[in-house]
Amino acid sequence: MMDRVESFLGDHIEGFFNRKFSSHLEPVELIKGLEKEAKRQGAGKGLANAYTISLGTEDYRRLCSHRVADELGVALKKYIIRADLTMEGKLSICFALDESLRAGSYHLAARVQQECVPVREAPVSHDTMEQTIVLERPSLMEARCLNLPPVHEIAALTVINGADEGVSMRLGERKVYMGRMPQNEFILTDTNVSRVHAWIAYESHRHVLYDADSRNGSFVNGLRTEMQRLRDGDEIRLGTTALRYGVL
Repeated sequence: MMDRVESFLGDHIEGFFNRKFSSHLEPVELIKGLEKEAKRQGAGKGLANAYTISLGTEDYRRLCSHRVADELGVALKKYIIRADLTMEGKLSICFALDESLRAGSYHLAARVQQECVPVREAPVSHDTMEQTIVLERPSLMEARCLNLPPVHEIAALTVINGADEGVSMRLGERKVYMGRMPQNEFILTDTNVSRVHAWIAYESHRHVLYDADSRNGSFVNGLRTEMQRLRDGDEIRLGTTALRYGVL
């Protein structure tokens, strides 16, 4: 009940000041809106993965960019982990122009889509496609979907106890192997750690720890596990090495 009251007051007070003073929108306000929408959806079935943010003319011209879309996407991915939510499919953030909106106000629409396919004249490589604006010469009135780069640093793994204490590695969306072998992305010198002890994958916009049939097992918060979705603040133990997982 209190959450609903606070949300109602927050929306209406914020909206009043935006209308009264016609302030320009800043990315932090859009981030708050995305997080609020994710929180609302999280109480139901699951998260949408496609978001369209409608802006007035001035805010649209100022905010519709790869940089802002990337900032919003990273912030939403971090929130998903902190709130212990999941999202299926690729995240898409689009901007649309709505001339009826005043400066400082916006409208957010969310939906689930399977895939956002870029429209382009000639074939391009997969790597290029991942970082390309998906609409060819969009008019100001069309929604512009800015595909997010495939790699973001959204969390970190830090050794808090053991032979490698203080060593840290930032985690993005690529698989990270951990163990004593020099071929691992995260090398541990603990003799109780296997050559390839475990790996971390990025699935449903969450980091997941997998044990690699290690000799001494992998533990999360004291419990041995073969596979565990990680939450902000989790403690991982490999051999006699303790690591902390945390959102950046």
